[in-house]
Amino acid sequence: MATFKFTLLLIVGIVLLLIALLLLFKPKLPSVVFAFSGMLALHFGGHIYLTNSALATWSIITLIIGWLHVMQPKDEPKWSKTSNLFINLGSIAGLLVGMAIDARVMLLCLCAGCVFGFITYTKTPSGAWLKFPTFTFIQYFCAKCFPSIATIAMMGIAIEGFIID
Repeated sequence: MATFKFTLLLIVGIVLLLIALLLLFKPKLPSVVFAFSGMLALHFGGHIYLTNSALATWSIITLIIGWLHVMQPKDEPKWSKTSNLFINLGSIAGLLVGMAIDARVMLLCLCAGCVFGFITYTKTPSGAWLKFPTFTFIQYFCAKCFPSIATIAMMGIAIEGFIID
């Protein structure tokens, strides 16, 4: 019976992480909530290990980003949704580079990839309205990049948990 529970938590955790990945590209709900739930399912299923301080930190980050998602203005224009593609692909690329180097630099490379993806988006015709030193640039960066960084970092932690274990 215990094997069924652990297998079920493994499947639920992976499905929740995949849903979080999909929600990064189509942000209808906060993806970070699904990523945290998936990470919790994997932790309580015994598939990855997280310390109490890591659980507390990621839960606070999830609450903050979930609250920020609720406070964001609704109905983002269609032409600006291409930013999700640039930011998330840059973040995933940074995560993979960080995982290839070492788990300790994974988050740093993830953040660098996210920033690179965002700056690349601002150089496209659809992102040209974001000028660097303006408040709009910083606000849009925080609204788009923080959820991406947190969600993909949780996915990276889950993947690293499988690799190390």
